Amino acid sequence: SFARLLKNSPFIQIGDPNGAVVRGTIIETLDDNLYIDFGGKFHCVCKKPRYKTDMYTRGTKVRLRLIDLELASKFMGSDKGISLLEADAVLLGIDRD
Repeated sequence: SFARLLKNSPFIQIGDPNGAVVRGTIIETLDDNLYIDFGGKFHCVCKKPRYKTDMYTRGTKVRLRLIDLELASKFMGSDKGISLLEADAVLLGIDRD
């Protein structure tokens, strides 16, 4: 059933996302940015580390510390928050598991 699928989904298993350590997969690299899918509503964008940059390629499994599942902001003159369509996370490194 839908309820069982939702209950067992990785998104619900995260619990409180603030500070949670999760696994993700690099889906794209552009310049020094890594676009990472961790199973949330939006992907996150992290800076590529300065060392061993050749290890951070598309398909690489990484670990992240989640800061916010959806970056949003209110712009001057607007009462509505506008989503930036990405999550905020800190790259912890390559997932060795």
